[in-house]
Amino acid sequence: MVWIIGIGILLGLLAYLLWMPLELVADTASRKLELRAGHLAWARLEDDREELIHLRLHVPFATYCWKPTDLVRMHDKRKKRIKSRPKKSGNHRQVNWIQVFRSFRVRQFSWDLDTGDPVWNAQLYPLAFMLQQRGTAFRVNFWNQNRLAFRVTNRPVRLLKSFVNP
Repeated sequence: MVWIIGIGILLGLLAYLLWMPLELVADTASRKLELRAGHLAWARLEDDREELIHLRLHVPFATYCWKPTDLVRMHDKRKKRIKSRPKKSGNHRQVNWIQVFRSFRVRQFSWDLDTGDPVWNAQLYPLAFMLQQRGTAFRVNFWNQNRLAFRVTNRPVRLLKSFVNP
């Protein structure tokens, strides 16, 4: 009975890991770039007063922060060993990157554009209007405000499917 419960829990965990949503969220207005793996973990690039950015990684029961200078120091501490290995010649399967790219879904896309030139903005305005009629959030403004926001999702099972299927 205990084995059945243990196997059931492992299969449930594997199913969650395969079908958990992976999400990339970016917004230039709030200066946010975030990568989420379901409710399990997330990584975020944030502004920093001392340096340009810092990376915050949150996993269950722990949060880690790195700054670019920390990463440079870690890289300098490692000794570089250069070993020349003979290249293996073989029949390696090529990955169809178009299928991998098509496995991603754009859930939200919003682009507010101001070129700085009123004539260009006026010429782009009809294009933006036609795109808005099709449901795309592309807007041209005259207030000197530029913003790009998007949310792209995928699932590990779709990524594996795009790698396995030719």
